[in-house]
Amino acid sequence: MQELLRVKNLSVHVAHRGRPVSLIDDISFRIKKGSMFAMFGESGCGKTTLALALTKLFSNGNNFSIQGKININGSDILELSDEKLLSLRRDHIRYVFQDPVQSFNPVMKINKQIYHALNLKTKSDRRRETPKIREFLSKSGIENPDEVLRSYPHQLSVGMLQRILIVMAIFPAPALLIADEPTSSVDAALRYRILDFLDEMRRTLGMSILLITHDLEVVRRYADEVAVMYAGRLVEVAPREKFFDEPYHPYAQLLMEHFFKPGNIDADALQSLTGTVPSPLDTPQGCTFQNRCYKVQSDCKIEEPPLTEVNPERFVRCPYWK
Repeated sequence: MQELLRVKNLSVHVAHRGRPVSLIDDISFRIKKGSMFAMFGESGCGKTTLALALTKLFSNGNNFSIQGKININGSDILELSDEKLLSLRRDHIRYVFQDPVQSFNPVMKINKQIYHALNLKTKSDRRRETPKIREFLSKSGIENPDEVLRSYPHQLSVGMLQRILIVMAIFPAPALLIADEPTSSVDAALRYRILDFLDEMRRTLGMSILLITHDLEVVRRYADEVAVMYAGRLVEVAPREKFFDEPYHPYAQLLMEHFFKPGNIDADALQSLTGTVPSPLDTPQGCTFQNRCYKVQSDCKIEEPPLTEVNPERFVRCPYWK
């Protein structure tokens, strides 16, 4: 399978009280064309920061510095002009964020917001594309697309708004869809309906998806590859089947143990973990996971291990994974 995106040695720092603070550090991974790549970890691990960094989508870009390389189809995103970067976001890399209510203008009808997002400026453009928009809304599980298009956001449920956002994101058939917790605001039944729709569109349109989630069951159902993130670093990357057969990194093992423990339900499993992810302002020297790790050794507190390929297509940031 061909490679779509390659991220190499990506780091992001933010200015805080006159000094740079590391938010993500030395991130490297690749996403293949047409694949579902899942990024998993607790809140505060840097998953959303990573997603925003991929297209420099920070609200206050002057406070952030990005180093490394982000190549999509051979072009380095970090080297693009502002104009080309806007074009990339519009046509090739699209986002779905976790809070759909905040993504809509409350005083504008849904159809106008879709037309604006899809850059449909003329009446003829809108007439030509509206039947396809209706079709995509129907495929997403919306039974009354014409009524929805005439509605204001406050007249629709959160789940419906999320499906509309997904349609707006995939309609241009982007090369890569970045979905950041796209079902966090809906119930379990709707969650899998939305993800089934996303997966169907991935296969139909041939796009790749970077899925950011805290739900290991979602990863197990949909992902082709899994990356586990902790304190701004990737600690394990593996094909889905191999990962669920045997996670290597102690953090991945801990997540698996707690998530699938009898009695735990979905994201509630992560709330039962002992300890917390260290703040970027107080990251320990050495391995960032040392304070929660059952395999910790004296040298873990001195130097952080690199992410190393220990088996074909299996990467782990721990010398004591065996």
